Amino acid sequence: MPHTNDRQTKIQDLCEGILAYNEYRQGVSKLVEESSVTDEEWEDCHGQDWIESDSEPEFVTKMKEDLLQITERRYAERPRQYRPRYRVYLSQQTIDEMDARTFRAYFRMDRASFKHLKDAISENLIFHNISTNRQRPVELQLYVAMHFFGSNGTGRLYTAGFFQIAEGTVYRYIHRVTQAILSLQHNLIRWPALDSPEYRHTTQMMRYRFGFPNCMGSVDGSTIPLYSKPRVQGERYYDRKARYSLNATAIVDGEARINFLVVGRNLSHHQAVF
Repeated sequence: MPHTNDRQTKIQDLCEGILAYNEYRQGVSKLVEESSVTDEEWEDCHGQDWIESDSEPEFVTKMKEDLLQITERRYAERPRQYRPRYRVYLSQQTIDEMDARTFRAYFRMDRASFKHLKDAISENLIFHNISTNRQRPVELQLYVAMHFFGSNGTGRLYTAGFFQIAEGTVYRYIHRVTQAILSLQHNLIRWPALDSPEYRHTTQMMRYRFGFPNCMGSVDGSTIPLYSKPRVQGERYYDRKARYSLNATAIVDGEARINFLVVGRNLSHHQAVF
């Protein structure tokens, strides 16, 4: 037999109650029409509700209202708190007490860079909604995302246990943070226009620090390891170090700011330019 949940059982009980009342009402009406009993006598025995066809007992009206409400909801009776919420394992005080080395190990950047990144993405609309259940602070979502990015393979489960949140919540925070960061890429990663103040500053900095005149930056490449083989054309991601990875080539200026970035698979002829 198919399993019925509490919501289905309650809907069935309400429907049966309303149908039983309608059948009883029709039977009484038919009996009144076929008998010689006057309306006044039926009114004395059963009340005015049986004489006025548009009226119905209060309990029937209540059953119809309950049926309408429960069909519009997913649960018959949902507790006020869906699941117990645990306090975040790492409180802000604990994070503030971390030394610089521990902070970098957990969140893959120093405090100044973290604060700058948080300020840059905090106004993004993805962190704001009109629901009564408000999102957790942007700072916490960024902590979770950076902790996940710095893990190796077991990031989802490890990060969820580390912050005492659900695994699905980890992915939701990562999605929001990633979308917010990508919205900044065209403002932060761009090639300076020729003879612009930014262009002259970059060339002067490269000459001052490294002695190269009319140089826009330094170029280098690196591989970004992947945890597992991609499902689609995975062999194209196999690199010379016997692992699956992405190729990344970047051009940075004299202050180590990225001006140009190309990321793609190792054997790809069509690479993504950010």
